[in-house]
Amino acid sequence: MVTGRGLFCNIVLLQISAWNVAYFFAGEFYPRWITGARRTYIPLQFGGDGHDGVEALAGHLPELLGRRVMEMREEITEVRLRVGSAAELVSAEKSLQEGEPMEEKAIRKIAAGMLEHSLYAWEEELCRGFFSLPGGCRVGVSGRYAARDGQMRELVHIQALCVRVPREIPGCAKEIAAAALQGPRPRGVLLVSRPGMGKTTCLRDLVRRVSEAGWHVGLVDERGELAAMRGATPTLNVGPRTDVMDACPKDQAIPRLVRSMSPDVIAVDELGSAGDGEAVLEAMRCGVTVMATAHASGFSQARRRACLGALMDAGAFPVRALLDGAPGRVADMRICQDGNDGEDGSP
Repeated sequence: MVTGRGLFCNIVLLQISAWNVAYFFAGEFYPRWITGARRTYIPLQFGGDGHDGVEALAGHLPELLGRRVMEMREEITEVRLRVGSAAELVSAEKSLQEGEPMEEKAIRKIAAGMLEHSLYAWEEELCRGFFSLPGGCRVGVSGRYAARDGQMRELVHIQALCVRVPREIPGCAKEIAAAALQGPRPRGVLLVSRPGMGKTTCLRDLVRRVSEAGWHVGLVDERGELAAMRGATPTLNVGPRTDVMDACPKDQAIPRLVRSMSPDVIAVDELGSAGDGEAVLEAMRCGVTVMATAHASGFSQARRRACLGALMDAGAFPVRALLDGAPGRVADMRICQDGNDGEDGSP
């Protein structure tokens, strides 16, 4: 039996809980590193369905900067915000600075708006240095971190945000897909380039083509850039037979996809660690083809990276393409046999 005093306490607790929920969804409960104060920023809203990466980004920026980004929506590839510098808008052809030098408070406010629907769920991503927006934009973060036991635990101050805008370039992987799909089964592919040359864009187009050709693809989308998942729905075209594992580290996602989804092909962006390499080798041992990207300025430079060199020697990637000159442009492509790429010291 509930006494009058107990009933009163229960009512008070329910009212406090209701206030907490209301304030949470109103954006009042920001982590201290983001705001240092209650939120007063109302993001600029643009029309559309909310899945457009540029629209999602522009809606979180100050009004004039957001409108400038929308004016450049067909060409913009990056937006860089730095404490003490004007905002930088980057396209394949130019780099422009807009507005006055930014203060840390303003950049914190922008980050708060970007994270308002998943405030505490992003701590791990922030410690890894990035998070994703609806529509596929990836936001890189740099600044001052607090470390404990040799590990980065908390972002204390934001110095810069680098927002990469995803682009679909239909057809950019046509030549690569043709080479990969020769024969009874797909062949492994390695796409390499320096940063900003469209590896992710090209891999997405390749995945779509392989999937449309009738093969089951397991897509590892650790950073949310390939499929740009909105809940359970890819907002970028990755093909009709593609199963996406979103926001999962590559060395864990690859074996899980192999075990649970029985793919013909695993596609993965930006290989680099020893764990990534071992996961790819294990997938190969299970009879799964791997299509991947990696940072390198050429094939010989890729081979010098321990993880990639071992995979190339093992014959994981018979088809190798170098992107350079413009985003998505194939500058060189080689068909290799038994790990031999015929480089003889060339790039």
